[in-house]
Amino acid sequence: MKPLYLTDDELKVFEALPPKLKEGWDVESEKGGVLETDEEIRMRAFQANFHRYPAFKPFLEELVQGAKPDAAALAKLPVEAVQELFFVIGARGVHTLIGGLMHEVKNDEDVSLLAFLTQVRRTMLSINTSTVSSH
Repeated sequence: MKPLYLTDDELKVFEALPPKLKEGWDVESEKGGVLETDEEIRMRAFQANFHRYPAFKPFLEELVQGAKPDAAALAKLPVEAVQELFFVIGARGVHTLIGGLMHEVKNDEDVSLLAFLTQVRRTMLSINTSTVSSH
């Protein structure tokens, strides 16, 4: 099983979950990295082409309205649409999704989604950090 990469604050919330939900998960510390600027997020959103994915519109509308990300809904979307979403919102947006989900975890599927999102964030932070340090 892949680990959850949690910040110190996220770890506090995770530790407060019932033992059954924490069972079997390895947790590693997420120390952070370089987050996207407002300008980078705006530029990415401008470049996004979500209209190619009709199934994505209702999902995106629900997120904008404050709905938590749903593993089943994500799984139904084309992989390319999910990749584009993560590119647009960046590590900063994924961090926000994680923060919202942390307080809504009710079952193993939620923890699996949380683990997936922490892995996405970690990868994006790594890419952001390597891009900044190479300039």
